[in-house]
Amino acid sequence: MAARNETAETPATDFVPPTTWNTTEALRLDGDSVEKLARLGAEATGVTPVVVALDGNDNGLPSSFPLAVIHGEHPRLESVKALAEQWRTQPARRRGVAMTGSLESFIELVNRQKTENSASLPTATGHGPASPR
Repeated sequence: MAARNETAETPATDFVPPTTWNTTEALRLDGDSVEKLARLGAEATGVTPVVVALDGNDNGLPSSFPLAVIHGEHPRLESVKALAEQWRTQPARRRGVAMTGSLESFIELVNRQKTENSASLPTATGHGPASPR
């Protein structure tokens, strides 16, 4: 009986580690293993966020925007704008109609509602001297 501080010899094996992992010794695939691995890789699931950058853009699009790459059996690109809109803390823009009775009240309204990116599109109605006939 061997004492506790003695070690038993490890049995010899046939495995010879490859000198480099870029050789055919490292991995041998037989039969349809390659096709199965390719199919599994194509069907891998998950989502990868990406940002699309547009250079030299002058057609009203932002310089960059986010997309989600959906992996799986039918990979596709998806916009994340609808998801982001769920978390909006204020409206993207204000839109509305206001009626004023005089030029002075119109100027007061515009000054009160204006922002750096706002626009007012007035229409004159009525029968005063400023209205078109």
